[in-house]
Amino acid sequence: MKRQITLLALMFMAVMSISAQALEGTWKTATETDEDGDKSTFFFTFEQGGKLTWRILMAASDNETGNFEMSMIIPGSYVRNGNRLTLKVIPKKATCKVEHVEFIGEYKQLAKDPQMKAKVLDMLQDAMSKEMKKEFAKENPFDGDVTISKLTDTELTLKEDDEDIFKLTRVK
Repeated sequence: MKRQITLLALMFMAVMSISAQALEGTWKTATETDEDGDKSTFFFTFEQGGKLTWRILMAASDNETGNFEMSMIIPGSYVRNGNRLTLKVIPKKATCKVEHVEFIGEYKQLAKDPQMKAKVLDMLQDAMSKEMKKEFAKENPFDGDVTISKLTDTELTLKEDDEDIFKLTRVK
């Protein structure tokens, strides 16, 4: 009987250890398209020690300027207690980066000059950074508790107030 209890305790500790580690890694959402045709994909990286990095990859098109992709990286932290996650992100420390730009029209002509192109990219990056930080200052959507409703090696579903807010897949 003692041996069975010891064996069950060891099995329980092994299962809990695997469960706790299963969250660590990078997870991503499916790409969503808004009413303007802009696309966004969210990436969440959970690291040992409670470090959280939230990366947003955005793609947009404009009939006057062209197509561009930007990323925003927002640092933060998390605490896991069973199936509850307490998330804290710090939008003030976010960084934005222009990943790719394809200019059209008169902007395409301007972009032929490397100095002009660099200025336009800097202006675009600064404008996007200010806009995103302003939006997050109004409402920070990821401060607080969420529930892990599903966690496998490949899938993670987070809920808030009994409603799915993110269905994620593990990035390899």
